[in-house]
Amino acid sequence: VRSELDGASSRWASQSRWLRDTDSRGKVMQIHLYAMCWNEEAIIPFFLRHYEGIVDRIFICDDGSDDRSVALLRAHPKVELIEKK
Repeated sequence: VRSELDGASSRWASQSRWLRDTDSRGKVMQIHLYAMCWNEEAIIPFFLRHYEGIVDRIFICDDGSDDRSVALLRAHPKVELIEKK
């Protein structure tokens, strides 16, 4: 199953090449992903593998997770974590 999921992600990334084109001013367009998180430790590895080849930046708003979600998100270079105080 994992190879099928990885293959789907890479197919999407190659098909979405047009998303990396420049706009009318010659600037390269960027794709940002915004998501909410609360105790999602089990799904975070799949989530990050799925989107890391498609997006330039991932913004996650964590709503007070008490599992390893925050640590997993902080370890990823494309993630900007917004934590609920």
